[in-house]
Amino acid sequence: MKDRLLWLRTLALLLGWLLLFGATLWAIGAIYFDLPIGWLRTPLALVYGAAILALLILVKRRGLALGAGALAFLLVLIWWLS
Repeated sequence: MKDRLLWLRTLALLLGWLLLFGATLWAIGAIYFDLPIGWLRTPLALVYGAAILALLILVKRRGLALGAGALAFLLVLIWWLS
């Protein structure tokens, strides 16, 4: 039973990371292409990508890192939809 739960948890985390990867790519593109201030597009897109990468490297609890990355994506999505 423990092996099955471990396998399911690993699968769920892998799926979450894949979704976060796609969401991060979309958010970087949204910042780069839709930011109204032209000279800030590239720096902010790079900062966003670097912040997500640092989050994934520095936060030891993987679930917390995944949640924080999802929150960052949601903030970009809310901005983009407004």
